[in-house]
Amino acid sequence: MIKGNFYLKLTAIFFILMMVFASFSPVLAAEKDTSLADIQQRGKLIVGLSADYPPYEFHKTIKGKDTYVGFDISIAQKIADDMGVDLSISEMDFDSLLPALKTNKIDVIISGMSPTPERLKEVDFSDPYMTVQQKVVIRKEDKDKFQSTTDFKGAKVGAQKQSTQEALAQDELTGATVKSLSKVTTLMLELQQKKLDAVVLEGPVADAYITQYDDLMISDVNFVNGTKQTAIAMNKGTTSLQKSINTSLKEIKDQGLLKQYQEEASKAMFQEGNFFTQYGSYYVKGALYTIGIAAVGVFFGAIIGALIALMKLSKTRWLRWPANCYIEFLRGTPLLVQIFLSTLVRPLFLPV
Repeated sequence: MIKGNFYLKLTAIFFILMMVFASFSPVLAAEKDTSLADIQQRGKLIVGLSADYPPYEFHKTIKGKDTYVGFDISIAQKIADDMGVDLSISEMDFDSLLPALKTNKIDVIISGMSPTPERLKEVDFSDPYMTVQQKVVIRKEDKDKFQSTTDFKGAKVGAQKQSTQEALAQDELTGATVKSLSKVTTLMLELQQKKLDAVVLEGPVADAYITQYDDLMISDVNFVNGTKQTAIAMNKGTTSLQKSINTSLKEIKDQGLLKQYQEEASKAMFQEGNFFTQYGSYYVKGALYTIGIAAVGVFFGAIIGALIALMKLSKTRWLRWPANCYIEFLRGTPLLVQIFLSTLVRPLFLPV
């Protein structure tokens, strides 16, 4: 009887210890998060974005060099500086960003992304750094045609694939056929070419595009759920990384840096400069490459030509005959035939 009570007490103690360990396991797991330390040890923060979204992020030729600019880029640089690491940009289509994050190809997404309930099931988000309204961009000639969400029956409406705008167009633009594409630039081009009747964009992005296209405008359409918060996405459980990012975002808000970043992005969008200042370095670089390739070609051509000439003048048959065949082949066949022979026939005898 005593022995049975001993085992009963031992079992009870075992279960109590298991319950205590289970209660502390989340704390232990949190303590094991090394996401921030891993980035700092690597020395760079890899940010994923889709650089076709001015003024958030876009390409700009600066001093002849293709550069990523926009206020999301400035935010990313601030976060990287606060971590003490370099910033590395990984550009991809918007619908590829979440898969890239979940497979650890990038550390965070800073690309005007909103923390929707569906996304929150897959990844974590920082504190929001901006709240914006969704707008519908149309052609000016259709101003009277599209004035409310009920005016889009049979209309073709574009939105970026797997975006908040796509869901909004599907849910609120009654009767519209929604066409989803990866690039905003492609959507705007199709709107101009009348392949689309409207495009749903975030307010700042819509404002940026209509300043560049005189034939486009923002319609008077108002969405019921058109208010969107923008935040930074990261993998679940990366609490130390999330805390560091939130600290940087708080500094940006407290110091009023976001407005400064937005002004810099707007300035970059419309600061064209003359043709030579933008593309002069490309022409100089291209000219140097051309001169270099021509010099190499002349040098080796002179050496090969001299060898063939000496072989042709030789009194030895096994040197003279190959030289004669080579010269007659090059002289006696059109260049196009030589190209066909080198690309179609040569692989049959000399496989790559």
